[in-house]
Amino acid sequence: MKTGTKNLDSDRIISLYNEALLSITEIALKLNTSETTIWRKLMSAGISCNHTTGYDLDIPQIISLYVNQKLSCGEIAKQLGVHLKTINKRLRKLGLIRSRSEAAKLSYENGKSPAYKTGQGNPGWKGGKHLDHKGYITVLVRRLNRSLYVPEHILVWEKTHNCPVPKGYVIHHLNGIKIDNRPENLSCLPKKKHDELIPEMAKKIRMLEIENEQLREALKDSQMILNFGEN
Repeated sequence: MKTGTKNLDSDRIISLYNEALLSITEIALKLNTSETTIWRKLMSAGISCNHTTGYDLDIPQIISLYVNQKLSCGEIAKQLGVHLKTINKRLRKLGLIRSRSEAAKLSYENGKSPAYKTGQGNPGWKGGKHLDHKGYITVLVRRLNRSLYVPEHILVWEKTHNCPVPKGYVIHHLNGIKIDNRPENLSCLPKKKHDELIPEMAKKIRMLEIENEQLREALKDSQMILNFGEN
């Protein structure tokens, strides 16, 4: 909630403007109020200051700075002495705002280090894979002319069977392990049958896999003993 005009200390505003040399935008942010309120307080105290409010902006100038000179919203806001949100709002209303990827690309072309980097340029890039809130692995792919995360088990099943998942069907992990996306662990089932599937089935499959692994280890050990005895 922004601070009301009556609760503002005019002497403090004047001190911040004249002595601390803060801009109207910086004072407004510091005191949690609007830029126009700070501007009016200073004008009432007889202090003349150049400040552009959100209502008297030169729209053609903003368009020229943004489109022709390719300045960022932050650079335009600083040049015109207004808040970043004010410039963003005007450009969005005009339908000119750049996407994050476009802004990052432009910054790179201008020899700057963009705050936001997409894809492999982002420090948080993890190879396009992500573990969602349900515990499934999702993969960043290009679909319907846009990038989006798709469950990996669906991609694996579709690639294995060379067809999309039929409508009304879901891909089920036979052993109940959501991150085990081996083709042999995936089964395409009608959603109703999947919802009725007894969890005991997944439990039994996991037990069989454990037993198989134990048998393989035992067989490996016995072969080592046999080889040792032959030597």
